Amino acid sequence: MVDFDGSCVPWTGGSSIQGQTLAKPVSFDATRPCLLCWARQTAVNCSKGLEETERLDIVPGSKNQVKGDITLTMWANNFAQEMTQKGMDSVFRVLQADGTELNLLTNWGQARYTSVSAWVAQLKAGTLVGQNNVPCRYDVENLSYSYQSLCGSIGPNLKAWLDSKENKKTGPDCFVLIVSSIQSTNAVVVRHMVFKVSQMRLKDEPQENVETFAAKITNCCRQISGSGQAPPDLSLVVAGTFIKCTVSVFERFAETIYNTVVIDMTCETYITICEKMTGHFQVLRDAGEWAPMNAASKAEDPLQQLAGFVKRLEQRIPGNNSDKPSAGSGVRKCFRCGSLDHMIRDCTKSNDDGGGGSNSGGGSNGSDHTRPKRGESHEVTLPDGSKKIWCGRCSRNRGKWTTGPTAHKTTNHVKGWRPDQTTDTSDTPSTAAASPNNNNASASQAPAGNLASTPSITGFTLVGNSGFYGACDDKDAAGTNYVVPSKGRGGW
Repeated sequence: MVDFDGSCVPWTGGSSIQGQTLAKPVSFDATRPCLLCWARQTAVNCSKGLEETERLDIVPGSKNQVKGDITLTMWANNFAQEMTQKGMDSVFRVLQADGTELNLLTNWGQARYTSVSAWVAQLKAGTLVGQNNVPCRYDVENLSYSYQSLCGSIGPNLKAWLDSKENKKTGPDCFVLIVSSIQSTNAVVVRHMVFKVSQMRLKDEPQENVETFAAKITNCCRQISGSGQAPPDLSLVVAGTFIKCTVSVFERFAETIYNTVVIDMTCETYITICEKMTGHFQVLRDAGEWAPMNAASKAEDPLQQLAGFVKRLEQRIPGNNSDKPSAGSGVRKCFRCGSLDHMIRDCTKSNDDGGGGSNSGGGSNGSDHTRPKRGESHEVTLPDGSKKIWCGRCSRNRGKWTTGPTAHKTTNHVKGWRPDQTTDTSDTPSTAAASPNNNNASASQAPAGNLASTPSITGFTLVGNSGFYGACDDKDAAGTNYVVPSKGRGGW
């Protein structure tokens, strides 16, 4: 540990082992200014604890039942980060008799209260284990600062319990007391917790979040290890909890670690296993290859799901035909009238006006161009007493139901027209047939039965028979109207 960086600003933090000390402070909060005004501010900053939402507390009347959502693992990690940023982590690095160092902030499940008390006594006396290991001159201050910061990082119930213990007013002592108290369990509880860990599966975690799952595993394993009764195959149990996963790449990685632990259970600890799993998960998540999280982010909003359900329900209500059915809606409707009772092939309504039927239109759906079915009459009486007759040659051989004075059958249809065949509309049909301008009187004459029933219409001229009228304003030199069909050659 180095407490002077050559710039006249001393600092603290890091390891006390010779050759493993830090070359510079972790942050500005780890500096220890010499000026009195700055020193007071440093004392205030170092004495502050965690935020109220991050504090650890216990249920009143209990010494090991945690209260709230903050677990022991979460609190220990937050407190370790706080001590490191303020340079007070050096007093939590316990030098053991063999010259190794045990960091209480990261390996708090392996700490013993007796060894921590001996370490605190060495810091106060200024004599550390090892010939070249010299304590930092700020360690004594850090012992007091860490205690005040720890008291500000726990809840009132846990603080009352801590005050009832013997007078240990240093951060490391109180930290070990809190951890050992919450972790105190018997053999039955240990077996139950080991079984609980063995039943945990990553696939059951929401979005298969490895970070959250590893934190739960670590919290349980720390309590098991802290009891001193941890089974030898605990690392194998932990490795088996990560195997079941929907992400095939991560599943193969977890199986590799599990097979390694099966061969040698001492090659990995539960801490290293959780760290490796979390690191691999973070790589896949940052690369966008963690499917469970991607699917959750693309999930449809609940309000949108409800709106879609209501819309589909409205489409199933009979009589609600305001909208045409959409493809894939699952509702079978007529695409002509929107009715739920039939399909378009059985619809009796017209495309033009939506009305008509077999009784009014003479065909299967009432359209002017719908052919009568086999066995149906080609002549239909309308409600007003008039008739409509089917002609299969009108509308350029498409066929049409003809009405009024131009109603005619297919056999009476006349094709085309001749401009030299004209007559006065006041004349009878026989006079029109004997007109001097008519070159083909025999072809233009109509049967007497049809002509007798044809009314006289001003401005129209009869050509050939009663089924072909045309209106025309043009006149020849004699002042008579030409005969013009309404739709050109082929019919009315």
